[in-house]
Amino acid sequence: YRISPEGTYEELISFDNSNGAQPFGQMIQATDGNFYGTTLLGGSLSNGTVFQLTPAGVLTTVYNFTYSGADGAQPKGTLVQGADRRLYGTTQAGGLYGLGTVFVLDLNLGSPLALLSAASVKGGFAIDLPLTGTPGIEDRRSSAGTYSLTLTFDNNLTSVASVNSSCGTVVSGVIDSTNPHQFIVSLTGVLCNAQDVTVTLTNVQDDQSNTLTSASATMGVLLGDVDGDGSVTMADVALVKASLGQTVNATNFRSDVNPDGVIDHKDLSRTKHSVGSSLP
Repeated sequence: YRISPEGTYEELISFDNSNGAQPFGQMIQATDGNFYGTTLLGGSLSNGTVFQLTPAGVLTTVYNFTYSGADGAQPKGTLVQGADRRLYGTTQAGGLYGLGTVFVLDLNLGSPLALLSAASVKGGFAIDLPLTGTPGIEDRRSSAGTYSLTLTFDNNLTSVASVNSSCGTVVSGVIDSTNPHQFIVSLTGVLCNAQDVTVTLTNVQDDQSNTLTSASATMGVLLGDVDGDGSVTMADVALVKASLGQTVNATNFRSDVNPDGVIDHKDLSRTKHSVGSSLP
């Protein structure tokens, strides 16, 4: 049953033994939005059940205890959902010695929401931004300091409460309409150099009712660091020189420092000017 804020009592379901009898413990609301509980008795074998109750009041028996072999019987207590999204509980009877069991029930309730990867994308070419360890280094910068970061999650996103950047201004943050696993952040005015820039998303939600309180990606911004080793040296200058006159492709895009689609003396000049700079 449930009681409305106005104090109105509403019966949602009556157990009739076929769908369970004598519910014990509290119900829990799992990550799929449904409620789960146990009955001590009843079910197809009269040894108790695990049931699912939707918010609309639809009851489904998801497991009937058998009291055969190692299976338990007569669950008595509140279920717990683990970090693996499976349901854990206990029975007071059954099992190999007839003295009860600890059981786990996998109902495919979905995977937790997690940030899998991030990248800085310019002109169709991406620089990976590892989530742990040394940050990926973005050596390219337009005059306006515009950047596009793509953050990829394991589940389909439905909303993000806010987006912030430690440098520059967030122009927009949107779920990719063609791939809802991805969230695209557009930045401008990122004119800082030789420092890490962190983009943080708050209250990220997915289509499995998960909420990730915070997710962040960091890129080291170091203009002219073509080889991505954290410092600008004559080795970077040599890489730009070797690509002069070339249009940008998957093998030389880091040498397009300005980035305008062509590797020319402007890129070379920018790299030479940055020699000696490094990330902390």
